[in-house]
Amino acid sequence: MLPRLGVLAWLPLIGAVVVMLLGPVLRMPGRVQGFSPFHHLPAIPAEDVSVGVTLALLAVATLVSFVGQFAFWRRDIG
Repeated sequence: MLPRLGVLAWLPLIGAVVVMLLGPVLRMPGRVQGFSPFHHLPAIPAEDVSVGVTLALLAVATLVSFVGQFAFWRRDIG
């Protein structure tokens, strides 16, 4: 929506990857590790699949995707 702030779109991905990789090593609290969507997914096949969590993450990803597509559609190239 605001071209100058487009770089901020990378922050959630970078944050999630950093928490996923360094969270256990740095013994980050569970609340901090909970910000990463990867923390909520089960380690398949070691753990059972949680359908509720998977559907919730799918819904959030779909919503974010639609918002991004709408912003892309509204962009002004000129």
